[in-house]
Amino acid sequence: MVEVKDNVLVLFPNEELANPQSTADFKLDSVLGIRADSHGIVWMLDNGMRSGVTPKLVGWNTKTNQLQQVVYLPSPITPKDAFVNDFAVDTRRNHIYISDPAGGANAALIVVNLNTGTARRVLEGDASVLPENVDLIIDKVAIQVKDEAGKLLRPHIGVNPITEDLHNEWVYFAPMHGHSIYRIKADDLVNESLDAKTLASHVQHYSNKPISDGMTIDKDNNIYLGELAENAIGVISADKSYRRLAQCPRLSWVDSFSFGWTIAAIAVI
Repeated sequence: MVEVKDNVLVLFPNEELANPQSTADFKLDSVLGIRADSHGIVWMLDNGMRSGVTPKLVGWNTKTNQLQQVVYLPSPITPKDAFVNDFAVDTRRNHIYISDPAGGANAALIVVNLNTGTARRVLEGDASVLPENVDLIIDKVAIQVKDEAGKLLRPHIGVNPITEDLHNEWVYFAPMHGHSIYRIKADDLVNESLDAKTLASHVQHYSNKPISDGMTIDKDNNIYLGELAENAIGVISADKSYRRLAQCPRLSWVDSFSFGWTIAAIAVI
């Protein structure tokens, strides 16, 4: 990871943690998800896939330039096929909500309590996190991957895009391969007394969507997402209608949105 500082790229958070060749006991391994909260903490979700290490959530305090917190996510919080890479930060409750598409049938959300440093795997296998039987087709070609035996498969990926409204009331999430967005109240997600069936009953279908990866929301509850099949960015308005904002061949696999002063920044894979 790098930081733009005085028009120069420098390793972030520092050379010891960010450099894969570092001999430090603790270092970042394979970070995909990154979010900055209102307290100046940059949260990084390290899935550990480069070296096969335990996934972890790392908070770096940009005000003190020090490590803030590390929460490890061992099995069974993250199963063998986990792929944690996107999350939402709830500063009101001091929790973080992670999406894990895993192997599809065992997709789930992970609720991290930053006060205690503990995590729970919730909604595993619920219809709201499972992929639908829809193929991603880009430029008239279906996306395919090879399994361990070398056979070509059309992947169907579960819950991935996730965001929370600016009032920290609702958490919105969706399967990547799916045409629906769901939401649940953050109060319900952090309520450890709710059993699996009760928690699932609190999930609401929110709106329709195209196949998409990253997702974010603005102060007016407009939800922005990458429309992967069309190399586009779209928005779901507060009235739940979808419209395309921009389309360009350079908008290939749009992911990881974040808002600045006047515009939203995006990562294009």
